[in-house]
Amino acid sequence: SIGNLIGSDIFNIAGVLGLAAFLHPLQTNKAITLNLWLMFGMIALLLFFMRTRWKLSRWEGAVLILFGLMRWLININ
Repeated sequence: SIGNLIGSDIFNIAGVLGLAAFLHPLQTNKAITLNLWLMFGMIALLLFFMRTRWKLSRWEGAVLILFGLMRWLININ
């Protein structure tokens, strides 16, 4: 399940954006760029946190939830 989540995020970023940019150059604004970097950060943190027997502690989960909330708030604005 975690592999599917990480794999779909990576494919959505690299595959879909890469194909779209290949077909026609993309123009992005600052919020989209920040959102992508936060998503990359969430994936990197998840992989770092999961280094110990693929179990998350409460504080690690809280950090990931905070990153998710930041992405959500950026998308609203």
